[in-house]
Amino acid sequence: MLPLLLALAPAVAAPDQDVAAALAELGARAEPVGHVFLLESSLVLASTIEPLRARIADLVASLPDGDTVEIIAYHARPYVALERTAITDANRTRLYEQVKTLDLTSAADRDLGAGLDELARELAAAGAPRFQHAFVVSTFCHAPTVTSPWASGGRGCSPIRDQSSIGDALELLRDEGRLGVRLYPVAAPQQPVDPAGVEAAVRELGGEVVTGDAAAAIDNYRGRLAVERLALMVADDAKHARFEARLLNQPTSESPVARLELGVTSRLLHMVLRDVTVKGADAPVAATLSLAPTAVVEVPLRVPRGPPSLFPQTDRVDVEVQLSADGQLLPVAGLKPFGIDGKRADLTTTLRVPVERRYGLGVLQGLALLASVFVGAGLGAVYVRGRLMPLRLGGSFSYRPISGTRVALDGTLGERALVGFFEGPEGSIRAGSGEGAFVVFRVRRPLWQVHAEIEVRVDGVEMNGRPLPRGVHPVVPGAVSLLYRDRRITWE
Repeated sequence: MLPLLLALAPAVAAPDQDVAAALAELGARAEPVGHVFLLESSLVLASTIEPLRARIADLVASLPDGDTVEIIAYHARPYVALERTAITDANRTRLYEQVKTLDLTSAADRDLGAGLDELARELAAAGAPRFQHAFVVSTFCHAPTVTSPWASGGRGCSPIRDQSSIGDALELLRDEGRLGVRLYPVAAPQQPVDPAGVEAAVRELGGEVVTGDAAAAIDNYRGRLAVERLALMVADDAKHARFEARLLNQPTSESPVARLELGVTSRLLHMVLRDVTVKGADAPVAATLSLAPTAVVEVPLRVPRGPPSLFPQTDRVDVEVQLSADGQLLPVAGLKPFGIDGKRADLTTTLRVPVERRYGLGVLQGLALLASVFVGAGLGAVYVRGRLMPLRLGGSFSYRPISGTRVALDGTLGERALVGFFEGPEGSIRAGSGEGAFVVFRVRRPLWQVHAEIEVRVDGVEMNGRPLPRGVHPVVPGAVSLLYRDRRITWE
């Protein structure tokens, strides 16, 4: 279809082979485009508009499959002469004949304001193609009935009342560059073109005014159809085209390589990346990448170390990867008819890559390290009353009367230690080692644990400020103070 379209108008210089091939490539990827015609069908223009319908029918027949066509006519009021219809090979011939023989009703009045408003609403209607071209064929004389909401009260061609509301529906289309408008001013035998009406249409619809022979202008558009219908899409793609990355795998600290799929955010255009650099990686990636439409790269990640741990740990950490490059939009020849420079500098995309991080020592390594620390530093552990308590082996006992000085006792922890209170001469209390005491510490150390208990054989004993009844009581080693009468033994 596209080579045929390129050859339709002999008045247009044929593109060279590279450009034609590039346009064919773009046309194959292009989405459907809408073509909407607004025709004045007033009595004064009836004889002039008749031959133009054959030109419009030729243009409709030239549109590729999937494009849509709609025709709106207006005189005293607007009406849809041809509903929006998608073109297919099955209905192309029927549409061609239908457009040539459309029954356009006529009237003396010409409500240009109502016609432009109807066109704007149809272009912005739900379900309309994303990209649309509008064609307005008119004398642009606004001479409505006095009951028209657009009537300003003047006679003959007059200003459009409240015309500023017409273009409101088209604001988004125009801002996003998704609407192309061509105005074809056509004079009638008794009615010249009204410049004020043309100016009003340009103000509300935008676009360009095509002067001269309207029939030849429509034929010229038909000959350039391959370029004209793509112009909006190519311009939009060139304005917004960039590249982005998508993660394809789940990196881990053991395999810290991210597989990234790079693609261009464009419907039509491809891209080649040059001078690719990566931040957050341990090695460079390819210097040149062709995104036609995607490319896959492997990025070695720089994963931060986990915190120290004596045992295996697993968590998830995000590694930020930033890719930067210069770009060139493709195909270069396809941009030529639109005068677009496809070079892009300093393109970047950033991606947070989740990495499953494993760190710490293995179980055997951790146990071995603990054992070496315990042996080297004299550390052990004791399990008393449901609590695991650290203990420095070699804690010592001391004794003193409440008003006396501290005296160290020979009861340092070894395999076994016995320290307690003994009855001295004349009822006095003394402290020392041995089994015969009436209050006694028992401490032993089998392997890496320390077991400690106090046996109380008399009343009136306090431990760490609380009364201790007779019997055997387990104690936490270290920081124990035992008081009996006026004497104290401290284990620390």
